[in-house]
Amino acid sequence: HTEVQYTHQHHDIGPKQGYAVAQDFVCKVRPIQLRARIAYFNTTVQQEDKPNKKKRKSLPLHFYEHNVWRTGFNFRQYQGHGLRCCLLACYKPLTTIRLEAKYVLTHYYDRDRIGQGLEEIKGARKHELTLQAIYKF
Repeated sequence: HTEVQYTHQHHDIGPKQGYAVAQDFVCKVRPIQLRARIAYFNTTVQQEDKPNKKKRKSLPLHFYEHNVWRTGFNFRQYQGHGLRCCLLACYKPLTTIRLEAKYVLTHYYDRDRIGQGLEEIKGARKHELTLQAIYKF
């Protein structure tokens, strides 16, 4: 499954545009199911050097991303210039047990800090790990 998004907006301070391409992969071999996604995005805005121009923010693009079971909708915002890789694994050894893990790596090409305040990460990479175990009785 492949998704492509492109957006272009024109404002009084000039045009903004951005694009993203995402490719999904699915592999099912009972009792394991793997889902992977790789997404490249570039929504950076070229700043003009004119002193009277306002600073422009990049356009966010939103993609649906699979998550661990029963965690609701998961729309991710891609903003800036980078690459996002996701791997979601589901293991059902028995009908009553379900184990899931999701690992995400986001690498930004346009920054050396991610986030701000107490959640600021020094560096261009952000790692995320989600684990879930479900027992049905």
